[in-house]
Amino acid sequence: SSDLKLTLEPDGIAIDESNISRSSKTHIYFESIPPKPSELTIGSMKFLVGAIIMSIVALVCLPLAFGNKADWSAPMVWGIVAAALWFGFFFSRKSLIRFVQNGVGLNLYKGRPSEKALEEFIKKMFGCRNAYLLKKYGGFCETDNFDDKMGRLKYFRAQEVMSEEEFEIRRKEFKGI
Repeated sequence: SSDLKLTLEPDGIAIDESNISRSSKTHIYFESIPPKPSELTIGSMKFLVGAIIMSIVALVCLPLAFGNKADWSAPMVWGIVAAALWFGFFFSRKSLIRFVQNGVGLNLYKGRPSEKALEEFIKKMFGCRNAYLLKKYGGFCETDNFDDKMGRLKYFRAQEVMSEEEFEIRRKEFKGI
């Protein structure tokens, strides 16, 4: 079992993870968290490889059992072992919600600690993220040229820090329309 602690900090998320054999501390900056998640389901490669091998062994033993009508024990044993490994593989799989871009980001277990708690954390995380990005990159000066301003506005829109409507209002302000 692993102890996982996520802490929202002014510029990102601190992740402290520890179990009986190791501990790690990581910091994910808000710039590394994309606006949309992807989902990934992973399972144990050991269970999968074992299940495939035992299934093949059980199938190879079948012709031997047909030759000796009294001895079905070998294919049955290997078949039961294969079924147990397939069962282990499918029930050990975990679903992740991933906020990753450019190889960096945040992986969260889907539904852990609960669907509601995860949803609340994600909502709070994006509130902090968007406020941070606006504060860090949203200060426009009169001396900034139009292309620089538009580049930052497009970044905010792409990262869903601002809506399409907010983007259009700011774009018109910069154009003087």
